[in-house]
Amino acid sequence: MLKPLLKRGKRPQARGRRKSGKRQRGAPTLPPELEMVFMVHKTLRFLASGAFSNNITGQMIAGACGGICTITNSSVSCFASSAKIHKITIWPSVSLTAPSPEVIWYSPVTVVEKDESKSRTIPSGVTVDRAVVSRPPRNTLAVDWMNLVSIGTTSLFKLLNVPSASVIDLSLTFTLSNNILSQNLGVVTGVLTNVYYLALDGPGTNILRPIGVPTTA
Repeated sequence: MLKPLLKRGKRPQARGRRKSGKRQRGAPTLPPELEMVFMVHKTLRFLASGAFSNNITGQMIAGACGGICTITNSSVSCFASSAKIHKITIWPSVSLTAPSPEVIWYSPVTVVEKDESKSRTIPSGVTVDRAVVSRPPRNTLAVDWMNLVSIGTTSLFKLLNVPSASVIDLSLTFTLSNNILSQNLGVVTGVLTNVYYLALDGPGTNILRPIGVPTTA
């Protein structure tokens, strides 16, 4: 007898064989590694209630990232345990002062530091047409992850010639406390269990105040 003709392009497949090109995917043999610490990437915004020229410390950064009042009218426990600063942007207000705002970054070792100061002088009464943007240079404290508890009151950078009513944006990534215990900052006013985001310069001077979030001094 004549065998039936096969359709062009197809061949008979042996029984019991799996189709070629297909592999069965199974579950991993062990659970994969996961980062258990929560990380937050955020831009914090502040408004200067007065002219400002001063240092910003690790403790101040922790307070700006928020905390919860643990003792009424006394203490705020910070959420952030470590942080990495990406950039600072300053929109200066119209001011009669000539020097433009400036950011000075500090290094971990004072001997590994260039004496440097960059400023764009502006005639009095002239409106600033652009923001001042500054990123942490290499070999500075803020260029990498910082333990905010250990660094404490150490100055990370300095803001100079910031006129009153200027807007400051601080772009950073921070971790919520996990292995590193949170730090407590003193406040004068605070309702128990309420969440507060403190001024960038700390609740003591309270000049660079956060916008759009609950705050206290």
